[in-house]
Amino acid sequence: MKMSHQNWTKVPIKELYSGFWDGPHATPKEADSGPIYLGIKNITEDGHLDFSDIRHIAEEDFPKWIKRTEPKPGDIVFSYEATLNRYAIIPEGFRGCLGRRLALIRTNPEAVETRFLYYYFFGEEWRKTVSKWKISGATVDRLPIINFPEFEVHIPPLPIQRKIADVLSAYDDLIEVNARRIRVLEAMAQSVYREWFGNVDAKSLPRGWEMVRVKSVIERLPKGTVYEQDDVAEKGEVIVIDQSRAEFLGFHNNAPDFDATPENPIAIFGDHTCKMQLLVRPFSIGPNVVPFTSTKGYPIHYVFSLVNGLVETKDYKRHWNDLVDKDIALPPVKLANQYAEKIQPILAQQDLLMKVNRHLRRTRDLLLPRLVSGEVGVEGL
Repeated sequence: MKMSHQNWTKVPIKELYSGFWDGPHATPKEADSGPIYLGIKNITEDGHLDFSDIRHIAEEDFPKWIKRTEPKPGDIVFSYEATLNRYAIIPEGFRGCLGRRLALIRTNPEAVETRFLYYYFFGEEWRKTVSKWKISGATVDRLPIINFPEFEVHIPPLPIQRKIADVLSAYDDLIEVNARRIRVLEAMAQSVYREWFGNVDAKSLPRGWEMVRVKSVIERLPKGTVYEQDDVAEKGEVIVIDQSRAEFLGFHNNAPDFDATPENPIAIFGDHTCKMQLLVRPFSIGPNVVPFTSTKGYPIHYVFSLVNGLVETKDYKRHWNDLVDKDIALPPVKLANQYAEKIQPILAQQDLLMKVNRHLRRTRDLLLPRLVSGEVGVEGL
């Protein structure tokens, strides 16, 4: 149902918040632990905070870096320079400060529903506003922070804002539930591996075990077609895996380059990032992804668990040779096959949940711009 815009109003964004601050224009000394120094790299393109790679501030330095403001749960943090259009909501339990090129707004609940405004930032109207105000510099793009309070926002009455936010939040909540289930399954697989193989001492190997190089039990596969960002679409029959933290690069409708199945998975290794993933459905790859399988009768389910995490990214270079030159303790094939049978259902369930989440994200992403623009009404939802 198409919504009437007669009750929607355009207002400067300053009428919707009670506070607006940008972050410090410097970088604190890094610490081993302590509060988080929030950077652009910690805000994902789809609007979440990623704490897999964080910078800490020493406790004694923290007061200095929150003089301007200390982020509170519910604040909307966003980027205003370099990588634009990154937005996230500060969660409960967060303790840290804004990094460079980040700002935040603390919404006025009597003027706007925080979640609606957050979703609005991903809509076409707001992206056009950002594009209109954007200043293109010699090295980076930026938004004029001094003018930000005048940026216009098109909003419906509060009850409609809340209903739009409820609809979109329902998708995000289910996606997060599934993501937690995926993490639990990952922990289960790791727990099984530790239970079976975690106590092996390389100096006194059990009978039938041997010390070998990784290269003796894995085989690098031909790459096939390597898909770039411009070659993929938001949906399609075949998933394209890249080496970034993202689950995938995109999709295409050509024949898959790798016919992985739950019974015969294929592993990938990000040559620069060391990302490792075990695929159980047909796929293709992006740049700098190395597909590999196992040899000598060892199941890839086991070999993947064995080599996953053996190397980490410290420098921007290729890491495949570092991986294959590592020494590993190798059990009898029979034991490795028993392990593979044990974790195969876990991997299949993970893959199913990841597929469900891809569909949920796609549906949400189709709905979001239509809801926050008023193109689709929420009366019947």
